[in-house]
Amino acid sequence: MDVMAQYKANILQHVRERETIIYTSIFSPDTEYLVCGSAHGVISIWQLSQYLNSHFWRSEKKKLLPEYHFKAHDGPIYCLIFANDKLVSSGDEEVRIWDWNKILSQEKSVDGSSKIEESLIKEFKSERRLGSRGNLSAFAEFNWIDFDSKKNYLYGACGDNQGYIWDLNEATLVSRLSGPKGHTNYLHCIVAGKGIPGQIYTASEDGTVKIWDARTNEPVNNMTSTGGKWISALAVDSSESWLVYGGGAKEIVQYHIPSMTKSWQVQSNSCTQFLSFHNNQIISSGNEAHISQYKLDGTLNKVIGSSLLSIFSVTENKAGKNQILVAT
Repeated sequence: MDVMAQYKANILQHVRERETIIYTSIFSPDTEYLVCGSAHGVISIWQLSQYLNSHFWRSEKKKLLPEYHFKAHDGPIYCLIFANDKLVSSGDEEVRIWDWNKILSQEKSVDGSSKIEESLIKEFKSERRLGSRGNLSAFAEFNWIDFDSKKNYLYGACGDNQGYIWDLNEATLVSRLSGPKGHTNYLHCIVAGKGIPGQIYTASEDGTVKIWDARTNEPVNNMTSTGGKWISALAVDSSESWLVYGGGAKEIVQYHIPSMTKSWQVQSNSCTQFLSFHNNQIISSGNEAHISQYKLDGTLNKVIGSSLLSIFSVTENKAGKNQILVAT
């Protein structure tokens, strides 16, 4: 690479490192670390204890650099989860599984950079389909991932209109959620049923939410958004009694799962990008500068303002400190 090309590459990298989008974030299981995934495929990890100390913020020499950061994917990172002692990330072409303990054992440099290649355990990719002229399709992105700790199964919502299920014990593909009754456009979300064994929930750009029977890989129930608008956010409560979804129709809808009846539907001012159940309430965010908190009966309980104009995800510190981080 010549001097001018190297100079341009350095400038581009400099801009990207300082002007980036965070699509996903998560607290480590011990809540000691905050892990974020960027639009440039970089995972950054901060140790939180120092930031909770008032002396840190009074210091003139304070630096907000991550303890670890590394290039995990060539393209954006859409979702991060923990699967026991493994960190799992999903990107434009693959799902990657990282050894969390090995990441933390890496030597940290002054600027926070670290070499993590040895921490990569496994990589899963989507199915490549054969075209009419014998060409293979490109690998598709994984927009969401979930984990079932009882089965040690990993679930992926993929851009090829399918849901994927992998066995982490064997590091093999178990099955795909597809077929004539499956989704006709790419999947935004997937949720593994914990309270009801073998039940899986998916939401798609095709404007439907489907409930699947994993024993047959067939959808057994179907919900459709108003006007068939895309559904980009989906959440199921821990008892699997309630399901909420939202997306392009600018509405949030809740269903009672056992009876498959709609319990309420409320209008929102923006497209919903994230939903979750938290302490018997529902948290919602989208392309507006706030988080909305709803009661289980659909009543708007609270609106929490944010400096961010679009909120892609909200992650909870499960240590009971009632800390919520907004990532965009």
